[in-house]
Amino acid sequence: MCQGSIEELEQLSGVRVTDLHKDSIDHITIPSKQGKGDLKRVDEVFDCWFESGSMPYAQCHYPFENKELFESGFPADFIAEGLDQTRGWFYTLMVLSTALFDKPAFQERRNASPTSAIQRLFPTYKN
Repeated sequence: MCQGSIEELEQLSGVRVTDLHKDSIDHITIPSKQGKGDLKRVDEVFDCWFESGSMPYAQCHYPFENKELFESGFPADFIAEGLDQTRGWFYTLMVLSTALFDKPAFQERRNASPTSAIQRLFPTYKN
């Protein structure tokens, strides 16, 4: 179950919420509408990099539907992101794609340096 707002969480749980940080909401439970006891927050959310790396498949709801749409755009011609994404997003894209299809999720990768982007916006900036 995923709440769409603080108001919805308060309505379902009966608890006033002023802080959404983990330590402030872990004690909150919601009575199951199906009579299955109390619902509580999952202890740990799955790795956000894995979820991001699943993007090529998830955006098309592949393999459950849109097979042709997915296959027509996979692998991507290129992906571009900051160098800091290499260990997370790029790596997960590659691992999932290799495991599922025995090929990379992208043909080419471009890294953007935060410093070079700042220098393009502000030519007088010196690192």
